[in-house]
Amino acid sequence: QWHVNWDSTKDTAQGLVKRNSFEGTPQGFMKRDIIESTHRGLVKRDSVEGTPQSLVKRDRVEGTPQGLVKRGRVEGTPQGLVKRDRVEGTPQGLVKRDRVE
Repeated sequence: QWHVNWDSTKDTAQGLVKRNSFEGTPQGFMKRDIIESTHRGLVKRDSVEGTPQSLVKRDRVEGTPQGLVKRGRVEGTPQGLVKRDRVEGTPQGLVKRDRVE
């Protein structure tokens, strides 16, 4: 019955929800496919795939002029490297590493 539902609604947003509710966690992959192409969708997608706060913030600013400014501030400045590494590893450890470097 799962495959019937999957095929009958494969090309619709609701269909992607049903398909992915079988492939992965219902909440996570449902939300990802419903809104994958939208700006807000990338935010929610990453809140599923990674840590909600960090990856949401990354995609929220990635594609806009103001966003690129914010992204550059995060990646290129001392305070920015602190924030970036809080995302990538242990908050305390990588933060201290970049402060030293």
